[in-house]
Amino acid sequence: MHARRLTLLALLASLTLACEPKQDPATDNQAANVTASVTTAPSPRDAPAATTQAPGGEAAVAADAVKTDAGSADAKAVTRKLIKGNEDAARAAQKSYTTHLSKGRELVQAKKYELGLVELEKARSIKPNDARILSEIGFAALLADKLDEAERANSDSVRFAKDDKLKGASLYNLGRVAQKRGDTAAAITYYERSLALRKNDSVQQRLDALTGEGTGGEPRKDIYQIFESCSIMHTRATTLEQVCAELGEHIEADSMTCEDVSRGHNQELAWQELKPVKGGKKLTRAGHFFVYVEQEMTDYLFGVIEYDGALSVIPLTWIYNPGAFGIFSEISDLSLTSRELLASDAAEPELIYTLTHSKSDSDMGVDEIEREKTTSMSVVGIVDGAPHLLFKQDTDYELTREALGLWEDQEDSPVESPEKRGLPTTFASGATVTFDEDGHVTIAPIKGKKAPARTGTFPLGKLGCATF
Repeated sequence: MHARRLTLLALLASLTLACEPKQDPATDNQAANVTASVTTAPSPRDAPAATTQAPGGEAAVAADAVKTDAGSADAKAVTRKLIKGNEDAARAAQKSYTTHLSKGRELVQAKKYELGLVELEKARSIKPNDARILSEIGFAALLADKLDEAERANSDSVRFAKDDKLKGASLYNLGRVAQKRGDTAAAITYYERSLALRKNDSVQQRLDALTGEGTGGEPRKDIYQIFESCSIMHTRATTLEQVCAELGEHIEADSMTCEDVSRGHNQELAWQELKPVKGGKKLTRAGHFFVYVEQEMTDYLFGVIEYDGALSVIPLTWIYNPGAFGIFSEISDLSLTSRELLASDAAEPELIYTLTHSKSDSDMGVDEIEREKTTSMSVVGIVDGAPHLLFKQDTDYELTREALGLWEDQEDSPVESPEKRGLPTTFASGATVTFDEDGHVTIAPIKGKKAPARTGTFPLGKLGCATF
């Protein structure tokens, strides 16, 4: 047991050092925006220096006691009580900070910027001068088009940041704000200041676009907007390479590539050649591919179908896998089948994509790990001579939270026991999905699991997207 305790303490010491502001050289290949939502995990050492005034004026008593007799038993007892109170307050503050930060990141990644900013501001109230949370707030506000708020937060981040890479990221964000306002001169200045602190291809490309053309090109969509549309994107492309190029014309990304190698997902799920659709007439081929956006460190999975010689793409899901910070996600059980679901003599078969998306996020500061697993289904069909997303539904969802066990059997643990924290916890929801010969889909709850938002029988093609 003693050896185990020494091993755990050594592990924690190394992890603490890994959280220092100094970044690994590998991060030079990361995106221009290197805010906390993408690159940092909170460290327990960042907790505020909380102070606790003991009831009945014990703080003053302690001071007098120490002055009178620093070695007396009474003075030592009161001092220990105050130290213990401060440690408890610091742990509570750190736990609250981590909770709000994690929730804020989750909401921002889901494009719920207003709600995400509320959570991030709660985290900021605990660490008001933390440059990383300020940069994260600044980037979220930028995405929400709250440009004044984005400018204030990023400017504060630049002022408080001690790390050049973080300061450079916040300057880049300020350049983005200026560019959205149409202030080209200011944007150029911010990008140049950012590059002076750390070289970054994404920032350089944006600067070159401004200095070379003066406009930075036509406005493009954030890739999340494409996934929120809950529909199919029709392209003029006839090959996957052309699809990738056309997506690049519409997506606001400094660096975007279509994947032909595995990156954080199973090798067999990487770029796939289109395969023939059984029973198809004009609907001839189908498959899938990943798009990797560098500044998001995220892979976006698209389904792709060929109809009447042209390709259309269907947003399916995304995986964020930075390779650090206790975050890991992957896709498994991806399948594509064809069935005749809509009755018609001239009907093309419908395509059914199913997949399972697993995520885990461990937080050493609170000694917890959270795991999620979602299984979803997307149905694509031809309506009025064009591909449509007929139906999209999460069919199974599981969420578990449990202790990592880093402080198991440790008397000096800085966190409460798993039992006191109510761990482990589990939540599950689910539904069965069946199709009949009349073109209807039935969604039925599963006993023992929370039912989805909609259940019953509906005409296929009039449902759109829904989740739990």
